[in-house]
Amino acid sequence: MQTGKMKPVITVRVANEGVFFGPGVMMILEALETHGAMKDACRQTGISYSKAWRILNEVERQLGYPVVSRQHGGSSGGGCMVTPAGQKIMSSYRESEKRIKAYADQVFEELFPHCERSRNEVVFTLAEALSVSRGDIISLTGAGGKTSCLYQLGNELQEGRVLLTTTTKMGYPAVGQVDEIYSVGEIEIPRLPHKHGRTFLSGGYLAGGKCRHVPMDKIGAASANYDVTVIEADGSRQFPLKGYFDSEPCIPEFATLNVGIATVQGIGRRADESWILRWPEFQEMVGIEAGELVNEIHMARWIEHPKGMFKGSCGRKVLFWNQVESEEQQEQAEKVMNYLDEDFRSKLARVVAGSVKNSEYRTLWKQEDKAYDVSIEG
Repeated sequence: MQTGKMKPVITVRVANEGVFFGPGVMMILEALETHGAMKDACRQTGISYSKAWRILNEVERQLGYPVVSRQHGGSSGGGCMVTPAGQKIMSSYRESEKRIKAYADQVFEELFPHCERSRNEVVFTLAEALSVSRGDIISLTGAGGKTSCLYQLGNELQEGRVLLTTTTKMGYPAVGQVDEIYSVGEIEIPRLPHKHGRTFLSGGYLAGGKCRHVPMDKIGAASANYDVTVIEADGSRQFPLKGYFDSEPCIPEFATLNVGIATVQGIGRRADESWILRWPEFQEMVGIEAGELVNEIHMARWIEHPKGMFKGSCGRKVLFWNQVESEEQQEQAEKVMNYLDEDFRSKLARVVAGSVKNSEYRTLWKQEDKAYDVSIEG
């Protein structure tokens, strides 16, 4: 994966009573200029017809003048044109965005020249990318390769004593993925051998090649005898996105490193229940309608939602973008970061992008000097 020069990512938004104008509004207005019909503009942008009008009505309310002329009726929902006043604010927005970004680039080059090497430097182990330390109890949540990450960490750390386990149902290990397998129903935790290598602790075998969850108190007792413990703490059935029940995720309060995993694979796809697990819950979390294109704003809402992947986490928090294998995919991940709430970002230790499949990772953002003991409530 190639990377260019490190740079700030700036999104310009305009506020009056509240934020009402930004990239989303520009996208609608530009599509209207192209097509001259709201339904065609909505089809291009992936925004629902009713939502697009709600957005434009709010823009006009806060500005105090119309930005779109309306002509109702017709198979395309009536003709629409951007008014001269609307064109003027579009032009002003583009120019202000250009100047603000240029100024941000200048300030960034002056104040952050020391960050470029660490930002662009490739590391080849997931453990190093996530800054895993001896004694860590790691929870993996989200959607985008949790099981792959669990076994990858086991492989990288197997020179020591690694415990792999789960607080939810997951696939039973295949031959070669672990060195020892034990079930809480077959062995007392104090007698669990803590050999060097990869030990898997399950809650028992289930039909269909799955294993039961392990009670958190059992994991807590067992982890004392291992250098690192890695826990799959969230189920997604290999879907790239999911909604959350109140009982999820299943993060032990004693976890010291909480890794939320996401992928950009869903960005640009039309949202529906065929590829998003627990569709009604996901809709409620991100405010999306069936058929609407999943965008960076939806992804940010999903990641930072108080009932989402970091709910109940008390240790260090890391956002890991998995399956990032191109510069374009990395840029998508960076755009999502730009939409994350500042308070949420302040609780993250770092953001990493890379590919478990390719064993290549980069740190997109980190703040190593902060204490990370603040729970994200849910």
